Amino acid sequence: MKATALIRKQHRNIDALLRTLARGGTLDDLRRLADVLAAHALMEEESVYPVVRERREDVILKALESHAVARHELERLMRGLPGEPAFHARARTLRALVKQHAGEEEAVLLPRLEKALQRQEQTALGTLLEKRFQELVAVGHDEVLARLATLDAEEEPIELEPLEDDDDEDGELLIEHAPPEWRASQA
Repeated sequence: MKATALIRKQHRNIDALLRTLARGGTLDDLRRLADVLAAHALMEEESVYPVVRERREDVILKALESHAVARHELERLMRGLPGEPAFHARARTLRALVKQHAGEEEAVLLPRLEKALQRQEQTALGTLLEKRFQELVAVGHDEVLARLATLDAEEEPIELEPLEDDDDEDGELLIEHAPPEWRASQA
């Protein structure tokens, strides 16, 4: 499977888990979400973002910030229990954040990844990503979230020149160019 197809598939799986939790769900669903979301984020940060970073560092920096916010919201969600009103509100909030992030990745980052790699390279990367994802899920969310926090702490601030075509501070342009199926799911 191509790397981009794998990432899209994982986005849909994460959204389904969040939808379940927003409507009810169980502690097992919460643990599964935490394992899958943390593994997905670390897999991207280790193996996908570096491929695109040198071409569009601004896109990657925004994606990293989205991961940090999602991680914070996941940690808040994990402090609650399914059935509590605050839990469901937090699950809905996290779902909205993740959907926005996934839409931006699918509209901007994944097309750049496809341009950066030949088809064979994409398939090879997809195989590596799937293996790494499974390893990270097996490790569990506590260790993976700790590793993500360590990566955040290691990140050096980078000065970026403003892009002439990037006057879209709030992401409207990204949503406008998102895949039709994603835009339809936001309505």
